[in-house]
This record gives sequence, C-alpha cells and structure tokens, in this order.
Amino acid sequence: MAEESIKKIIRQLKALKDMKGLTIDDIVDTLDKNNSHLARSTVAKIFAEGSEESGYQTETIRMIADVMLDVYQDSPGDDPEIRGLKTTIQLQNILLDRLKEQLEEERKAAAAAVEAEKRNNAHRLEFLRERIRVQDHRIDQKDRMIAIMMIALLKKLDPDLISGASIDQYFSDKLHDLGENMDGVDDIA
Repeated sequence: MAEESIKKIIRQLKALKDMKGLTIDDIVDTLDKNNSHLARSTVAKIFAEGSEESGYQTETIRMIADVMLDVYQDSPGDDPEIRGLKTTIQLQNILLDRLKEQLEEERKAAAAAVEAEKRNNAHRLEFLRERIRVQDHRIDQKDRMIAIMMIALLKKLDPDLISGASIDQYFSDKLHDLGENMDGVDDIA
C-alpha cells in the first residue's frame, strides 16, 4: 500500500514538473535553496520515464514533494490533485514521524535490554570465577592433605625415613633400589 502511494506521488510530482515546465536543474536548485540537498542524478532518476516502478527511499520522495509543493504550487485552491497530493504527503509525513519515534523507542528498549544482559552476564561470570577460585583452593587443600597422609604412611611403613630427610630424595632412592631389583626381570620373560 505504501509502495502504491509512493508511485502515485511520483506520478503527481512528474505532472507538476511538466505543468510548471521545470527542468531537473530547476528542481535541484530549489531543493538546495530550501536546505534539502539531493544529487542531480537522484532527482533525474526519480523524474525519468517509468521511475515510479523503481524503489526509492520514502525520505527522498518526501523531501522533493515537500519542496516542490511549497514552492511551485500557485495557491492551495487551484488544483484538487495538488491539494490531494499535499494532504497525502502530510499524512505520510505524520505517519513516518510516528514510525521513526516508535523505531527509536524500540531501539532504546533493545539497547537497554542488551545492557541489562551484559550486566547480568558480567555478574554470572564473576560468580563462576569465584566458584573456580574456591574449587581451586579446595583442591590445593586436598593435595596438601594427601601429601601429609602419604608422608605419615611412609614414615609408618619405613622407619628409616627420618623427619629431616627430603621426600624427593627418599623417592629417588626407592626408585633407584627398585630399578636394581628389576635388572634380571627382562631376562626371565
């Protein structure tokens, strides 16, 4: 429906251009004077033969229609088609403004939701990091407890192990002793 309306507006703008004998340069100059700057090529495309079948941004058509109707319309009572076009454009402008406001509100709501999700994720991440830190601490405590129990067990099993001896040296000696005792095992197999 909006596409049909745009097509109708383009046809009416072409009729106004022809009725007033305007050139593309006249329209571009008028747009520039009214601080509505569009490239000449864009204006030429809009007023080209069959252009109403092409897709144009509503804002571009709105800009041209606003300026042309304000500048080139003789008087509001002259042509019912021009009055209708002006009314259509005004209604579309109102609708477009409302849609822009709605879009902006939705964008702000989406941005707020994303921000809230980021904060929530940051809190979850911090919570999980803390849990990992606590679990790491518990694992370290358990490792220390296992080491203490192993030392106590080794002292109980091997009275030669004295409290001042290095555990690393003790294990190294035991592995060396085990290796000497295993020298003939390969021959048996």
